[in-house]
Amino acid sequence: MAGGEGGGAIRLIVTHNTVLNGTISATGGNGAVPGGHGAGGSIWLTTKALSGVGSMDASAGAGGYGSGGGRIAVILTGAGADFSGFSGAMTAYGAGAGTVYRELPTDAAGQGELIVNNGGGLTDLNGGQALSYTFSRVTVTNAGVIAVSANGTLNLSGATIKPDPSAGTEGLRLTGGTLVMPAVCVVSNYFISIDAAGSTFNPATSVTIATNSMLYVNYPFTNTSTGGLTIQAGGLLSHAANGTTAQGEMYKIDLTVASLTVHAGGAVYVKGLGYLPGNGPGTSAGSSAGGSHGGLGAGGGPTYGAITNPVTIGSGGANNSGFGSAGGGAIKLTVNGAVTLNGSMSADGGIATGAGSGAGGSVWLTATELSGSAGASITANSGAGGAGGGGGHVAVILTQAGAGFSGYLGTITAYGGGGAGTVYRKTGDPSYGDLIVDNNGVAGTTLINTQMTDTDVRNVYIKNNGYLQLAMNRTLTVYGSWSNAVAPNAISGGTVVLAGAAPATVWGGNTWSNLVITNAGKVVYFETNKVQTITGTPTFDNYVTLRSSVDGVRWIISKTSAGGTQYVGKVSAKDSNATNDVFKTTGGSDLFHNYHWLFPASGTVVIMR
Repeated sequence: MAGGEGGGAIRLIVTHNTVLNGTISATGGNGAVPGGHGAGGSIWLTTKALSGVGSMDASAGAGGYGSGGGRIAVILTGAGADFSGFSGAMTAYGAGAGTVYRELPTDAAGQGELIVNNGGGLTDLNGGQALSYTFSRVTVTNAGVIAVSANGTLNLSGATIKPDPSAGTEGLRLTGGTLVMPAVCVVSNYFISIDAAGSTFNPATSVTIATNSMLYVNYPFTNTSTGGLTIQAGGLLSHAANGTTAQGEMYKIDLTVASLTVHAGGAVYVKGLGYLPGNGPGTSAGSSAGGSHGGLGAGGGPTYGAITNPVTIGSGGANNSGFGSAGGGAIKLTVNGAVTLNGSMSADGGIATGAGSGAGGSVWLTATELSGSAGASITANSGAGGAGGGGGHVAVILTQAGAGFSGYLGTITAYGGGGAGTVYRKTGDPSYGDLIVDNNGVAGTTLINTQMTDTDVRNVYIKNNGYLQLAMNRTLTVYGSWSNAVAPNAISGGTVVLAGAAPATVWGGNTWSNLVITNAGKVVYFETNKVQTITGTPTFDNYVTLRSSVDGVRWIISKTSAGGTQYVGKVSAKDSNATNDVFKTTGGSDLFHNYHWLFPASGTVVIMR
């Protein structure tokens, strides 16, 4: 079928007053599928005054596929004239709204009121052309959205913006253009979305996202406002929803600001905005499997992502009968100053009503320091409901010398309904941060495999049913201590290196595949009466010292081969009970109270009871 014709153009210059009780129409022609209806045309009226109950219409035609609305401009020139005497309609509806421009005699030429009124389509002001607009008033209603594309500028620095306060669906999209706002910019009852490279939105002093308002960051963006970003109660910083595995990771928050304040009730929120159900590298074909990311989902696919600089989105849960949930999105915030968080940052998976829940996404926060109240939270937890998904990845890095986490009273978690995700916390002083595997009492596995990166950390803390596993040929390098408050963790095929020169302590019983301690002169303390089981190869050398956390009370090391001789390098030991194998060294010293150790100085097995 043929499409409809576009609307025509009407130019009226009325030297006196205009009374409109009928219709001025430049609508597009009607079309039919598979054609499209015609776009709206143009109406331009200049008159001293306007009154009446009629209408001006530059809407697109009906039927067929959607076309855009046209343009209406009404310019009043008579002294004291306004639009109060005209009660009729001015419409430019379409798949994307057209524009209605109304100018009063008191307005500077071309700087009157812009009205965008539509059902959710996009109104592109400049269409990629080098055009600049300045308005004194902007009204957006009925889900109207104004876009500023490449080469365009929309100057609202002196404008009053009037959205529909009950909706929150009206807004401004930057698809490569520039938005000029007041130096102290308060976004209230509408959204601003950063959608493409080249977009500019830099109020001189500060940006505040107020109640029922949103800032969407869908493309890497730097805001240079000196006072930073504030999110008030009911305000939101987010990104668009992602899609399928084939589409990849389309949307993430990647935002740089001077400082960040999130009030109680405000949120950085990308919950359920990761991969759709049944999609992502950590999804599984199982009919009721949870999605994986930092932790393994129940029956899910492989883990992936980064421990220290996470940016990946979470995988969806299995989508049996459409009841699975999406994974969490991704938040990367680079804050050149301090963060005050009394609200929440959530990259949780979505809630499933059956099948599998989505995995947690990623939160990567870098700031000089962090403070916040007890009700605050930073989370990349799996979604609830259905088969448990894996937790995601959280990294919080504080860069200021002397900064710590004591001023932040909230929580930082990556809980899984399956396995826990990873939480990485780093302060400004040490070279490495701490890795925390905490699953809030739920049994599940956190697997560091070849798809998970950045495995150099300071201290390791495993607690609340966290279960850490290293895949074959993976190495976790630990420059601090190791604390395991759960049952012995299986390091199946992987290697843990206790590195660095500083003394370290190993708390709890552990099952190591390959344990490496070779830094010259390093001292490692092991918790008393806890068993360190080694299933693979222990590599102790370079005159390291292994001893108990309490002098005179033994620690236990066990080699699963039982009854043989385990050869190690130059190592000294104290208070060690070596069950099963004899540990034979090539150097070092017997520091006493050892059992089943053989040192070259004595040439005999040391058996002390």
